Amino acid sequence: MIKKLLQRWDLLTIGAVIVGQVVFLEAAQGESLLIKDALTDSVITTSNQSPVLAQSSEAQSSEIVQIIDIQLNVTETGVDVVLITADGTLELPQTEVLGNALAAEIPNATLTLAEDEFLVFDPAEGIAVIQAVNLAEDTVQLSITGTDAPPVADVTSSAQTLQLSVVPVVSVASTSAAEPIRLVVTGEENSRYVVPAASTATRTDTPLDEIPQSIQVIPREVLEDQQVIRLNDALRNASGVVSNSLDPRGERFVIRGFSNSSVLRDGFRQTNGGAGNAGFQELANIEQIEVLKGPASILSGALEPGGAINVVTKKPLSEPFYALGLRTGNRALIEPSVDISGPLTEDGRLLYRLNALYRNSDYHRNFDVPIERFFVAPVLSW
Repeated sequence: MIKKLLQRWDLLTIGAVIVGQVVFLEAAQGESLLIKDALTDSVITTSNQSPVLAQSSEAQSSEIVQIIDIQLNVTETGVDVVLITADGTLELPQTEVLGNALAAEIPNATLTLAEDEFLVFDPAEGIAVIQAVNLAEDTVQLSITGTDAPPVADVTSSAQTLQLSVVPVVSVASTSAAEPIRLVVTGEENSRYVVPAASTATRTDTPLDEIPQSIQVIPREVLEDQQVIRLNDALRNASGVVSNSLDPRGERFVIRGFSNSSVLRDGFRQTNGGAGNAGFQELANIEQIEVLKGPASILSGALEPGGAINVVTKKPLSEPFYALGLRTGNRALIEPSVDISGPLTEDGRLLYRLNALYRNSDYHRNFDVPIERFFVAPVLSW
């Protein structure tokens, strides 16, 4: 009889009393047979597919607990995070470490705060951020980020509260960083590129930090390291100074926007203001180049207010000094030079210095006549 019922396509319901229990047999289009116990409310499905056990009404999912407030209580060891619910008990969360953060996911819970999330910065020493957000409709994530390392937490649950006692962890690196760091800077007192004094503005050898004018000094060491033979190449080391002439008779410069700035030699003008041309300055006997910027240049006479360029020559030395040099370069450059100095008398009152140079090179244009220069500069002092 049951076999015939299973083969029918119409829905049949048969009630019978078996061992004092009411059993309902349901067949739908001959595909399955459902045996339902009215007392236990359990269902067993028999078909060609795998059996499935349906959950009873008593095994339904737990009710979602609402978190209505989060309180922070700072303690001697850290901070207590207290989650307060409207009704019900929160389940113990699962925790994991993500970088410097301790993340706790609370199941079957949701935030019902005034804000969409809970966010507090620096609630206690060693704790950077505490944040609580809704991950899903039934999961709340609580993140506690430490300053140097992930903190540790002790979780306790009671009626309508869930408390995390958070203790920050101080890393070894932060402990060493808390100690004062001592930096030792060692410098050379007489650096090759540092010139402490200049004479352009005051006519005396005055320290630069005591001169109210703006002066930039290009020392001899820079000229030697760069192998400079022309003044316009040397002045590339000075800010606000550019060469503005291709005149084959000499060089002209612009300082702070004013053209035809004068070139001085040991503080004396070589031209009448900006009207003349100083020619091509030889650097073989130059000790340093001082650039005076601003209207203080009028201290040397009728000069442009942008500034002035002062080339300071080498002075005789009290100790014997001898130097021979040979320079070669492109355009068939060859340049032998000599620099000698010392005392001429036994008492050292009369001193001399001699700079001599010969230079021969091809012109940058294809001319048949090369550039040839003889330079001799004797100096006596007493």
